[in-house]
Amino acid sequence: MKLKFTGISIGLCGLFKRKLVEDIDIGFGFLPDYAGSGYGYEAASVVMAYATDQLELTRITGLTTASNHNSIRLLERPGLRFERKILFRADGGGSLLSGTPNPELYLFQRFLPRFKFGSVDFMPV
Repeated sequence: MKLKFTGISIGLCGLFKRKLVEDIDIGFGFLPDYAGSGYGYEAASVVMAYATDQLELTRITGLTTASNHNSIRLLERPGLRFERKILFRADGGGSLLSGTPNPELYLFQRFLPRFKFGSVDFMPV
């Protein structure tokens, strides 16, 4: 993602298919200076709209660590809810898996202004 008015890269947000989860998941990461500035929700909203409107996905998941409270809140805003912990490292470290069932995803989409976000440019890759 780049800021529209300056062209500065601030992070990424997109859809991923990981081996350790069945469904497509939304992932995001921001440079430290831009974390917590509202860009995460803006980006996640556009990605979720694209996932449902263009790709016609009926379920989206998200992964984060238990200690990353900002990411947990960001996943919860569009309706993803904690489902289970996934262990994937030998030391027992893992991630929290959140997901959204079809009805919550479409309820979120109903109230989302379609792609009318002013501060960040989104480019398909």
